[in-house]
Amino acid sequence: IRLLKNKIRGFLIQFPPWFKFSEKHVEQLISLLKEIPRNNQYFIELRDNSWFKPEILTQFVNSKIILNTTYKPNLEPFYLQNQKFYYIRLIGDRKLTKFNRIQREQKDSIMNLNDNIQKIRISPEIHEIFIIVNNHFAGYAPESVIYLKQNFGIPYLNFTTQKNLFDFLK
Repeated sequence: IRLLKNKIRGFLIQFPPWFKFSEKHVEQLISLLKEIPRNNQYFIELRDNSWFKPEILTQFVNSKIILNTTYKPNLEPFYLQNQKFYYIRLIGDRKLTKFNRIQREQKDSIMNLNDNIQKIRISPEIHEIFIIVNNHFAGYAPESVIYLKQNFGIPYLNFTTQKNLFDFLK
C-alpha cells in the first residue's frame, strides 16, 4: 500500500441494491461512517433510487464522504449538487461474458454523462471528476474510455500491448 499511497484518491464503499432507504439503514450507514479513519476520502455507492433526495444525502455526505454517481440499468444516475469531487461509475449489468469489443451501445448514458459533466465542470468549486468504466458497461472498457476521452477532448495513449500493474508504478 505504501507504494500506492500517493495514487489513492479515496476508497469506494458499495452498498447492495437491497440496501434501500429506511431510517434503520440511515442509522447503519452513519454508524459505519463514524468508524472509518478520518484521514481518507470515501466514495459512497448507493444502488437504489430511494436514496437520491438531497434532504436524505446531506445527513452523511460531506467533504470526506462523496456520493458516487452510478450508471447501471434500473438506477437513475444522480448528481448531488455542490460536491468538490465527483466519482462516476459506468458499470452496466452482468449479462455480457466476452470483453474484447464494444457490444452494447450506450449512447443515452454517454449523452446524460456528457450533459452532467458540462454542468458541473464549470463550477470553480470542482477539484476532480473521476469516471470509472468496467467491461459490463459496453463490452470493452478500454475502448469505452478512449471514446469518453475523445468526447471530452482529453488526450489519450493507445496501448498496443497489455500492460501489467507494475508498468504503472515506474
